[in-house]
Amino acid sequence: MARLRTLFIMGGVMGQRLSNLILLPLLIATMTAPEFVRFGLFSSLVAVAVPLLSMNLHFAIGRLYFDTKDINEHGSIFLSNLFTAIFSIILFSGFIITIIYIGNIPDPLAENNIPTQIIIVIAAISLVFMQAAGILARLQDNSFLFAAISISSGLGLIAGYVILSPFMSDNVLAAILSYIFAQFLASMLGLLPMVRLLRNGRFCTKAVRRALSYSSGTMVFVVSMWVVAQAGRWVGSVTLTPSEAVSYTLISYGIVVLGVLVNSYTEARRIPIFERFSEEKIDEALQIIWRSALKNIKIIAFFYTMGVIFCEYQTHILPNGYRIEFVWLLPSLVYSLTAVLFNSAFWMLTGLHRTVWLSVICVSAVAIYIPLLSCLSYKGVMGLLWTSALVMTLQSAAAFGVAYYLARRQKHIVRSIKGSKA
Repeated sequence: MARLRTLFIMGGVMGQRLSNLILLPLLIATMTAPEFVRFGLFSSLVAVAVPLLSMNLHFAIGRLYFDTKDINEHGSIFLSNLFTAIFSIILFSGFIITIIYIGNIPDPLAENNIPTQIIIVIAAISLVFMQAAGILARLQDNSFLFAAISISSGLGLIAGYVILSPFMSDNVLAAILSYIFAQFLASMLGLLPMVRLLRNGRFCTKAVRRALSYSSGTMVFVVSMWVVAQAGRWVGSVTLTPSEAVSYTLISYGIVVLGVLVNSYTEARRIPIFERFSEEKIDEALQIIWRSALKNIKIIAFFYTMGVIFCEYQTHILPNGYRIEFVWLLPSLVYSLTAVLFNSAFWMLTGLHRTVWLSVICVSAVAIYIPLLSCLSYKGVMGLLWTSALVMTLQSAAAFGVAYYLARRQKHIVRSIKGSKA
């Protein structure tokens, strides 16, 4: 059963990410270089705007769910945090758009077009719905439904873009509208079968307060990961030449896709990991995390081997103006491997209810990233890649050290309690 669960979840995530990889050459073939860079800005913006503006409340559902077995309370936790997250996005986005308009601040993505900015906000909301639907499917241990949600979000994006792009002058806008269609399609596919589980749910401020205490750490975690992994796209849009910006967008896109893919292997074990932590079976939870990390390293090794082969034959694959230098793979590999270590620390600290440490470590990492980036950005793509790799290495070492210490201390406390009861 565990193998089947993992197969479906990995299959779903791989289907979604492979759809993105299929979309990539389609975008390269149909978009101009400036449009491709703008699409890279869109994908990176949504990745940071959702956790930041929603306060990551919808992701807190995945942890609070295990604190009760009451199905009505499950519905209240889900609905309360989902709609609070959406309201928060609308509120903060409206404020940001107003500031951009009043201050006449340059907007390289929407090009200061308010209707386009509103469409981007809708795209962020659609992602919240899709992520919430996926979380609910995972919490119900319905790995088949999770796979269907993931695959439909990817294939819907391709289908929508193929249909819309010939009729629109702005290919980026066509891609964004296709993205919205795909996420809402996946959301409905996931949420409609779960209506019976949610119909007795009620809005509960207590559920939101509990979620905030958990989500604050994970929100800072996700945002800081975005800064380290994807902020370079925004910096590169200013500091790099157009050809370098396109190439950096391409390789950073690949790093992010691979990161989500390998993290999904651990995500497939969310339920057994949190169950072991809630039952104070710390050793068993850590064993699941270690085994997942080893599998992730093997996946990374395979994909970077393919990356070496790709670099050798890329002139026959990529159009003119696109190129990935072989030397770029080294900092990318360092980043990917150390991200596995950080991912393991994330699951440990989450299971131990110590996500506040994620906030402390991640904020410190961002504080290091900014001055280091200012020192290395003049080196172009290599400077951006090595800045991310070095900061991720420091961040991972600190997070894992803290998580391992806290896990050992928790094991000692549990043993002491059991010993006193005996």
